[in-house]
Amino acid sequence: AAAATSRFEELLAVIGAQHAACTSAEKSNFAKALAGLHSVTAEACAAIDSAQAPPAAVAEHLQTWGLAVLEDSYPEQCALVDGNFTGPEPWRGVEHMRATLAVPLDWCARLFPGTPAAAILTRDMYDAFLWRRAELVYIYCVTLETAEPLHLITRAVGDFLAMTVPADTAGMVDETGDGSALELLREGVLGDPHLLALMYGGELCYFACKSLPAGAGSASPPAAFDSSLTGVAAQAQLLAHGRAMLARYARLVDTLPPLRGWSAARAHSLLAELAGK
Repeated sequence: AAAATSRFEELLAVIGAQHAACTSAEKSNFAKALAGLHSVTAEACAAIDSAQAPPAAVAEHLQTWGLAVLEDSYPEQCALVDGNFTGPEPWRGVEHMRATLAVPLDWCARLFPGTPAAAILTRDMYDAFLWRRAELVYIYCVTLETAEPLHLITRAVGDFLAMTVPADTAGMVDETGDGSALELLREGVLGDPHLLALMYGGELCYFACKSLPAGAGSASPPAAFDSSLTGVAAQAQLLAHGRAMLARYARLVDTLPPLRGWSAARAHSLLAELAGK
């Protein structure tokens, strides 16, 4: 019980520091989350101590905190993009923003390791954190025409993949009449950001692997993506997953009627370039 209390008090200190540093309109949401979590300390610590999912009231206050982090960090992220990532080491600004956006997810995992962050923060909010972190790396790489540092690309691809985990559609009924809705769910595509995640993730892999010699990677991706890999091992993994992500995107766009307005030309072009790697 003492360990649970200590960890929860540490979280409250983190949110308190964010509230003190906030100068935007989100200051009130940080305050609301902080007050709410203070009011449910006993329930939260009991769940932590028993390794159970957080009660609904605790999850609600964590969601308020998550929203505050998303909204408060957005102007800084926009400034990075609008400023074209200037500076001697522009990737550090990207890394700092990714770290900021990781805090709520990390704390959910630390306090309630048996419960997915998406179940605590809601799937929409969880995906918003992943999308913001990964899209920023994509824009950075496209803007500066760079594939360095490699660890940023690897982690961003990991985020895009986490957004597009295939869903189990057993027992579901597809009311579209053509099977499109269930097929999209089976590919982890819940909306436009998820479809773009496949394409952007594939492009990031291409940026990281286009200079590789022929035969550098295997045709099939590893069973589980490892965001901690570095060097040649990371590139080989990215090559395999890049092919798979681009192929998933191209197949969906080429075959599903609801996606007729999308184009798979870029995906097919990149797949052709990666075919000889």
